[in-house]
Amino acid sequence: SPVLFRLLWALAFAINLVCVMLPGRLDRVMVDGQHVKPWASLFEASTYAFGLWGLLYTLDILLTAYVGCVGIPTKLFQTLVAYWLAANWLQGLWCFAFRPEFVQHMYIPTLLLASACVSFGLAQQAITRYILEQTDSYSWMARGVLYGFRLPFSMHAAWMAAATLLNFNSCVAVYPASGGIQSSAAHLLSLIHISEPTR
Repeated sequence: SPVLFRLLWALAFAINLVCVMLPGRLDRVMVDGQHVKPWASLFEASTYAFGLWGLLYTLDILLTAYVGCVGIPTKLFQTLVAYWLAANWLQGLWCFAFRPEFVQHMYIPTLLLASACVSFGLAQQAITRYILEQTDSYSWMARGVLYGFRLPFSMHAAWMAAATLLNFNSCVAVYPASGGIQSSAAHLLSLIHISEPTR
């Protein structure tokens, strides 16, 4: 029922939110005010780039409030809820896998982020498909609301793709690899990310 879907939606996001706030992740290890990781990498995101998380979670809070208070068409809701649950729970699991005790198994958080990225991407595609199918039925304002509703999914999918590439680069850095291999991986991942479709 729509009520059950709304509860599951809110619960999934709440679990994600709690997991993200837990201390101990590798990206929260600080020495003299600087982020420090237990490996040498040739490819890292700038510290300020992680400020995007604040915007993403603000949009997710607004999205969850909108779903809970206003709701969305039932047909679309039934399609999206599975993707939303998967994406949030996978991101929560990543928070437990991206820790010092799993440094030698960096493929685990990489795969979790990649799966979360796919989930957000599939949700974004589902919303786009629904909007296109309902072009003649909805007013321009109603379609505009749905495009606004799609924004958090689009941004999260794009950022998850970037985070997955960073995690993969960390994976290369952790395992024995020459500087040349790391450099090649960094350049390849950069090219892959800038060539990703944004539609």
